[in-house]
Amino acid sequence: MAGGCKDLEGRQILLIGIGFYDYEQSIADELRRQGATVFLYDELPPNVRQGAIATLLRLCKVNISSLVRIHHTKILNEMSAHRIDQVLVIKGEYITPWFLDALKSAHNGVQLIAYHWDSLVRYPNLVEQQSHFDRVFTFDHADAERFPRFKLRPLFFRPEISQGKNGVSVEMHDLSFVGWLHHGRLHQIEEIYSWAANHNIRTFFYLYTGWLSMARLSLQGKGRFVKSRTMGYKDYVRLLHASRAIIDLPHPEQTGLTMRAIEAIGAGKKLVTTSKDISKYEFYDPNNIFVLNHDEITIDPMFFESPYNELKDHIVEKYSLNSWICDIFEVNQVSA
Repeated sequence: MAGGCKDLEGRQILLIGIGFYDYEQSIADELRRQGATVFLYDELPPNVRQGAIATLLRLCKVNISSLVRIHHTKILNEMSAHRIDQVLVIKGEYITPWFLDALKSAHNGVQLIAYHWDSLVRYPNLVEQQSHFDRVFTFDHADAERFPRFKLRPLFFRPEISQGKNGVSVEMHDLSFVGWLHHGRLHQIEEIYSWAANHNIRTFFYLYTGWLSMARLSLQGKGRFVKSRTMGYKDYVRLLHASRAIIDLPHPEQTGLTMRAIEAIGAGKKLVTTSKDISKYEFYDPNNIFVLNHDEITIDPMFFESPYNELKDHIVEKYSLNSWICDIFEVNQVSA
């Protein structure tokens, strides 16, 4: 794997995310490893993002704009003591032009970068906002085609994914899935489980949701694979490497490749996915990737018999966190 990116040493970077597990923390950690100073914030106040208060605000449909503005003012005040070179906003659903303009006024020459790891067809209100950024990246090839300013940059796998190859020597599962319970996923997983049981395919499924939803499903007899908490990342990495193939069930309106699909590249694992667009990418190999039909859940059993076709090193490296950072900040990659 590559050693880093040129010219990040000494940069001061403000990173604003959405609290997506700890993926944003992993971005910050890698930037710091390469010599940058990073200030990491969630775009929402902590008590609005999660916890009892957040649940109450959502249930009561409270307008949180004033709380968000107070939070953003706090960020501006805390950053006033520093010279910020670049700002990376991931998604930015609650980021306003007022906040972006205030950053530009306070930090002369600051560069504003946006990255989207959701398809904007699901968030059309964000399209107009992109004109306030100096550069805009998207994980979605369809958005890159629709909006000429957008640069296509798929997601990344974290270093733990490729490092974990040496930690597991036995594949305990033929198929595994870990992810949020939403948009018909439980029905899809139940169908895959039924198919797998009939073909002696070993499976492990872990869907998580709120405890109320879990309790309701359990009472309905549908809670077999449902948990009320997320799986720890170290446990997830171990499961990934103990599986012959992993399942990918992206949102039906999403055309960009999920983190799960990219992690399969880093782990050297086969992938079973409902994403038809995956065939557009250079790493696509029908021996490694089986595209499921939404309407008929069936997999060729021979898919599990053939060995994984190893990808060329430069293709795997392209989807690493290090290469993602080099591309987003438009600096050259250096060798290890």
